[in-house]
Amino acid sequence: MPSTSPVNISATATQNTTVVAPNAHAGSITPGDPLQGDSMSAVSNTSTQEYQQEPFSTFQHKVKKLCEKEFDTSDIEVEYMKGGSFNRVVGVTVTSPKTEKNGQYVVRISRDHNWDSYGIPHQLSILNFVRHLVKKPIPRIVAFGLTAENDIGSPYTIQERLTGQNMLDAWLGLNRAQRLSAIRLIIVALHDLGFLPDDEKFHFCHLDLFPRNMLINIVGDQDDTVELSAVLDWDAMYSFFCPKFTAFGPPFWIWNSAPEDSNEVGNNEELALTVPRKDEDIEMKKLFDEFASEEWKRFAYTPEYIVARRLFRYLKNGIRSNEDMNDIENAIKDW
Repeated sequence: MPSTSPVNISATATQNTTVVAPNAHAGSITPGDPLQGDSMSAVSNTSTQEYQQEPFSTFQHKVKKLCEKEFDTSDIEVEYMKGGSFNRVVGVTVTSPKTEKNGQYVVRISRDHNWDSYGIPHQLSILNFVRHLVKKPIPRIVAFGLTAENDIGSPYTIQERLTGQNMLDAWLGLNRAQRLSAIRLIIVALHDLGFLPDDEKFHFCHLDLFPRNMLINIVGDQDDTVELSAVLDWDAMYSFFCPKFTAFGPPFWIWNSAPEDSNEVGNNEELALTVPRKDEDIEMKKLFDEFASEEWKRFAYTPEYIVARRLFRYLKNGIRSNEDMNDIENAIKDW
């Protein structure tokens, strides 16, 4: 039943629950230029093959049908968006003149359908918590389903689509002044968002805080300033309370000139201890060292803390392969 009032979420819920739903008429399906998160303008067959998922050419019609029911209108436009490692995402625009819910949304479908039975309620709880903690816009989930008994055959969430450029996509096109501005805002934002507080308690962390999950706007009279408009992907996989040494990890991708490889870079903290070779990377690292507190740099650069964060990943995720076991043994040796 459609509802516009707050909904209490239970981890034991087993049926589709709609948080909001609007009203009626005609729609279309168009591949468009995405605005946010995990986004790219060209359709790729790689994810279809890698994750053995249904091709977008047929899947988009199922998404449209789902959204027609959720928003009670056929004025629905569907567009391709590039997904991430854990979620398939599809852009949706509601254009009905008869509803107050016109706007852009993102349908997110976990690639691991078994995980969603607890993952979606967890994600809803995280977003509600973060909304009170963070001043930046947090995407609001407007509808969700916890079972596969729907038009797309999978659990899902539908959330508001935030504006701004994906930092990962924009980074290579930023000039020197814009990059320096971006580094300053990241350092300040990490502290202001509460990820780097000043006591010894466990801290709420977003452990996938890379450019791919940040939206930015370029502002200023000379277009030389970058502001952070939103942080994305507050998923249970990466957002939780954790020890202080985990919260103080170094943003070393900044001075390694490889934002496009941030998935690999993110798992190789030893890069934080390498000396940059490019002049721009040297400048970026110098800027971090000037802005970051002494405590942050101590946690970021001390080899023992780097190893501890490496082991913490396995404490959280578990050991899933012989390769994981070998890495743990090597980490213990490094310790």
